[in-house]
Amino acid sequence: MLPRIHPMRLRLVREPFDHPDYIFELKHDGFRAVVYLQARECKIISRNQRNLGFESLKKALAKLPVETAILDGEICVPRW
Repeated sequence: MLPRIHPMRLRLVREPFDHPDYIFELKHDGFRAVVYLQARECKIISRNQRNLGFESLKKALAKLPVETAILDGEICVPRW
């Protein structure tokens, strides 16, 4: 059983900064989620600990060549 994790809360800062302990990314408008992959099954959990749908995404992620994994990120569809 994979441990449940809680994503780090986002916060606004006044000035940009650089530090080796942090990785920065652009803020996209989407759904913050944690993905749990185990035994070819995929669960997508919101930052509020609710199960999210995204069935086609779950099917695609379940095919990744890993035994277990926890992914933390933003689910979004970029519109160029």
